[in-house]
Amino acid sequence: ASDLNAVFQLIEKLPPDQQTVLRLRTIDGLEIDQIQELTRFSRENIYTLLSRARKTLKELTAKL
Repeated sequence: ASDLNAVFQLIEKLPPDQQTVLRLRTIDGLEIDQIQELTRFSRENIYTLLSRARKTLKELTAKL
């Protein structure tokens, strides 16, 4: 559980749009189309936000 809490704390360090898209995709399990409807972001923007969020989280977890 503490590992999960650490991940949530790292997610909170991401920019708001990255947080939103990452949570909707990873935690809520929504499809890209559903995220697009909810956020009004373009598909390309969603993929970019997800990529950047995952990259940042990977870098942050490597430091732990």
